Amino acid sequence: MPTIVLRYGEIWLKGLNKSFFEDRFIKNIKFLLKKNNIEYDIKNLRARILLKVDKKVPDLKRVFGITSYSYAKEIDLDLKKIKKEVLKLCKKGKTFRITTKRLSKDIALSSQEINEIVGDFVVKKLKLKVNLKNAEQDIFIEILNKKAYLFDDKKDTIECFGGLPVGVSGLCTLILDNKNSILAGIMMLKRGCSLEIIRDKKISYKKLEIFSSGTKIKEVKHYSDYSYAVVDAGTLKNFKERNYRKMALRPLINLSQEDIDKKLKYFC
Repeated sequence: MPTIVLRYGEIWLKGLNKSFFEDRFIKNIKFLLKKNNIEYDIKNLRARILLKVDKKVPDLKRVFGITSYSYAKEIDLDLKKIKKEVLKLCKKGKTFRITTKRLSKDIALSSQEINEIVGDFVVKKLKLKVNLKNAEQDIFIEILNKKAYLFDDKKDTIECFGGLPVGVSGLCTLILDNKNSILAGIMMLKRGCSLEIIRDKKISYKKLEIFSSGTKIKEVKHYSDYSYAVVDAGTLKNFKERNYRKMALRPLINLSQEDIDKKLKYFC
């Protein structure tokens, strides 16, 4: 089964309640896997989630909380095996660099020593040139849980949206009355909120459901008593004072329409 190395950002900073965020994060990942009928094995380790799957995972990028992930080769923590597998990753005629991260101290060598030993081996075997600043191949060796995970960072790593897992920050009511409201909703989901919506019937919220990680988006006529805030897509240009009788959140307030269109394209 291919191994996916998942990285997260803000969750790492949550201190004593970090496990609450991690549990929700893993729950959201599992929802996506089950939705796509993907067999999996998942482990929560230091600063990484290791995910073994039977096929590639669609829409993994849209699980908020993930900063990036890489499809990696998992091997035993043996320097000879690492050298052999790195040779398979390197392509002839292209510059390269080796980047090692010891996420657990399961080997006596330092990261720099591993870089030098493996890099020297590649140079001698394939006659490739090292380029530390702008390599065409950036071969990563991540050491974790007495295993090594190898991948070409330029080819095998997908950058994601980060943020917090949907469902950790309470319920907000989104006023869905124009296309900009979709972005306002996505930005609240990224902050870990779940959503209910009051909408103009002409506007679809399918794009919001893509990012909701299985948290149901309810359509309501009036906001619920347990909704802690109302979200609208107002900006400085079209700001209107409205009496929502609840805290009002306007995540687009300082954005121009050009900025909003760029962000919508970025997410969708």
